[in-house]
Amino acid sequence: RATGVHAGENGHNPIDFVHAQTPAGEALAIYSSAQALSTHRPGDRPMALDFRTIGLTALVETGGRIVVNPGTDAVLLPRPAVAALAQGDEWLPAWRDEALRELLLAEAIAACPAIVDVEIAYAGDGLTRVVVSVDRASFAQGADASAMKETLSAALNALGANPRLIASADRVEIAPVLR
Repeated sequence: RATGVHAGENGHNPIDFVHAQTPAGEALAIYSSAQALSTHRPGDRPMALDFRTIGLTALVETGGRIVVNPGTDAVLLPRPAVAALAQGDEWLPAWRDEALRELLLAEAIAACPAIVDVEIAYAGDGLTRVVVSVDRASFAQGADASAMKETLSAALNALGANPRLIASADRVEIAPVLR
């Protein structure tokens, strides 16, 4: 822009993206149609943008959260999905990733022998729930029960800090269940 036809121009005006509050935090708002936009923001004009541009903007401005059609029919796109799509990658949700479940189960059993199973489920609003099944018989009364509770607590904390789980889920809830 120093020389030529466009010398001295500053280019296009910056785009002000719409933000909306969600249970997971602030998200970039996008709309599936001009009608959905006019329902939520009357008078605004639609602007077609490549999703990579939107996704990269969301990663910078909202930590990767995007909500489609904010309002009654809102759909929150999880941060890992936005990051994958912004980079042109495929996204596998944590609750459908069997290899992740097996990894968490192996780590959990190695850390605490009372753990018998791990299930990963989508709990809504960007929350991934890791249900950890614990053998009820392992928690008999006495000194052994107290030690087992400490071991279980350490194992649950380690599961929540697993880098692969953190990378594949926006928000994580660890839920131990006695079986």
